[in-house]
Amino acid sequence: MRELAEKSPLDFDLTVLPMTLHSDTDRLRAWLADRIASSEGYSALYFCMGLCGGAVKGLRGGRTPSVFVRAHDCITLALGSRERYMRLFRQVPGTYYFTPGWLEAMKNREADSEQFVLDEGGMAALKKSLVDAYGEDNGEFLFEMQTSWIKNYRRAMFIASSRSEKPGQREYLEAICRRCGWEQVSETEDLRLPEALAAGRVDSDDFLVLRSGYEVYETGDDRVIDARPVL
Repeated sequence: MRELAEKSPLDFDLTVLPMTLHSDTDRLRAWLADRIASSEGYSALYFCMGLCGGAVKGLRGGRTPSVFVRAHDCITLALGSRERYMRLFRQVPGTYYFTPGWLEAMKNREADSEQFVLDEGGMAALKKSLVDAYGEDNGEFLFEMQTSWIKNYRRAMFIASSRSEKPGQREYLEAICRRCGWEQVSETEDLRLPEALAAGRVDSDDFLVLRSGYEVYETGDDRVIDARPVL
């Protein structure tokens, strides 16, 4: 997004969302609400994010219009459309998605704590911490419980990017897949949604413009999110 903002015809102040907020819905919602409340002096706020675990639900518009992407999560932003995201999701629901940015954050231990355990070092560290704290038998049991979610997935999808992919990332993901027993596949990124956002082209139904007196709610249909009057 930084590269797109630099090329934008708009005058941008870019703030990068801390990745550690991704797994904490309440903290993320509070972070977003604070940005909306402190937007004086700006003509608009553009949030390059989707529903994100429900973090945008209940957000209320401020004096400055806030723009959100109609998307379930950030994977839609990397795939280009809700339609493509849903098509791939329906093909194999048990798919864990990776972007170059997420892989880099995992390697640097900046991503969600859930993802820390996916590589060999993360699994070993988690297991050791549990055994040290609770003893070998209880620690082993807790380790199996805390990593049981891995069995809910069948494959890992790497969203390949000529812009941000770094050497060694595919090999890093291959090691994760071997450890988790996942098939590895790839798709090419499509940044039309972030590009439209950075260019200020937000008048399509891909975007929600939140204004004062309205709040975000989850629609439960293809729109993903919409705005309704605050009661």
